[in-house]
This record gives sequence, C-alpha cells and structure tokens, in this order.
Amino acid sequence: MARKKREPDGEKPNRRSQRPADLPDRQAMEGMMQQVVAGLRGESDKDTPLATAQALLYRAFEEPDEQRRVQLVNDALALLQ
Repeated sequence: MARKKREPDGEKPNRRSQRPADLPDRQAMEGMMQQVVAGLRGESDKDTPLATAQALLYRAFEEPDEQRRVQLVNDALALLQ
C-alpha cells in the first residue's frame, strides 16, 4: 500500500479531519436499516414484544429529551420482563 504524502508543512495527514462532520448517528442508521430489511422480508408488521421493545429503543436513540429517552428505554425493558 502506498504511503500518504506529507502536508507541505511536513506533518502527516490527519485521517480524522478528513471525515465529513455530518454523518448520521450509527444507532439511528441501524434503526432505519432494520426497518428496510424487515420491509423487504415482509416482516414489517410483526407485533412481538421483542419487536415492539426494539422499536421503542430506536425511538429513544433519536429522542433529544433525556427524560423522555429514559422513559422509552424503561418502557422497552418492561415489555421484555
């Protein structure tokens, strides 16, 4: 593999600074991918406690309000007990 060229000032290139800053949240992306895959399989309307709890967790990942996020997580855990 070829080496990266040094910057004109002699420093190594910083890989982290080359990433775009507007990448989506990984957990939100996982939730969207789960919905897409379930839809392709024809399983999008499963009404099991596990599927409902997972949907609550995905909603919690996207919730900006901390108290509401904790409540969603607690609701998901209550479904599984």
